[in-house]
Amino acid sequence: MVTPTRLTLARRRRGLTLAELSDRAGVSLQSLSNHETGRTGPRPATVRRIADALGFPEGFFSGPEIDELPAEGISWRARTKTPSCVLNSARAAGTLAAQLYDWIDERFRLPEPDLPSLGKPDPETAPETVRTRWGPGHAPAPNMVHLLETHGVRVFSLPPDSLEADAFAVWRGRVPFVFLARVRSSRAKDYVRDFSTALALWRREPSVRDFFDRAHTELGIAS
Repeated sequence: MVTPTRLTLARRRRGLTLAELSDRAGVSLQSLSNHETGRTGPRPATVRRIADALGFPEGFFSGPEIDELPAEGISWRARTKTPSCVLNSARAAGTLAAQLYDWIDERFRLPEPDLPSLGKPDPETAPETVRTRWGPGHAPAPNMVHLLETHGVRVFSLPPDSLEADAFAVWRGRVPFVFLARVRSSRAKDYVRDFSTALALWRREPSVRDFFDRAHTELGIAS
């Protein structure tokens, strides 16, 4: 039995439209649409063609339902200048990473989320609140990824084909996630990490990009 949400997730992970997958797999567009909506199930031979076209093992498609990361809850670093297929692929990659997190969380004790509730902070006082809560004081902050993970933020790297997405943050239930592209320069890495931190902390701030740009120097985060 094929799980429709897994078909959709795998297709989005590869950045393909239904029409593009139809061409690659040699399966009609209507059939693919029916399979993804659950109206009909694909035959084993069709599953093999789809799996080959997407580069996923056949067994992946028969697993339990997967809830994708909520699109409306994602804060993107570069949403306006990134193609939708790249955003969909990055979101799908994040969904798969969240499944891995579930597996890890069942077997290991991870830090509980410890993010201060800032309400509607101004960019001058918010960093001081974070420093007081997280402990770096007035010294440059340590490795940002380590600091985030210590305080319960789940941090994952995005695959190389999601480089254009840069970074995004999302809350999944009560757990914050940050996904970072493997950017090349150390300066770019610092900026993306800092931006993701701002997204995680100030997710309800409507102008979070402007807020972050103003708060960046106040945070004083070092590489």
